[in-house]
Amino acid sequence: MHRLLYVMLSFQLQILVQKWYFHFVLIGVLFSIPQIVFIGVLAFSLSVIFQMLTLPVEFDASNRALAILGNGTYMTEEEVAGSKKVLNAAAMTYVAALFVAVMQLIRLVLISRGSRRD
Repeated sequence: MHRLLYVMLSFQLQILVQKWYFHFVLIGVLFSIPQIVFIGVLAFSLSVIFQMLTLPVEFDASNRALAILGNGTYMTEEEVAGSKKVLNAAAMTYVAALFVAVMQLIRLVLISRGSRRD
């Protein structure tokens, strides 16, 4: 139950943050208000932190699914090997998304530093 609540809350917060952080950065840069840019960067940083926290949960879920599939009579050995490839690929999409988010965060930090120059 705790895990479900965690996933639901983190997903909703990510959607909220990803939807609004860019508006803060854009408005702050356009009107040269570094405090507003900082709020946008901070909001996106929260999204990156949530992605970092969810990464081990996703890998654990893949490992647990493989253990269940491998120990039961659900699949043949060939099917388990194929499932392992698919679940590993699915987990790696979270790694790729985290990498993109970190690069975006670096970009936002550089933009915010540029908006403070006068």
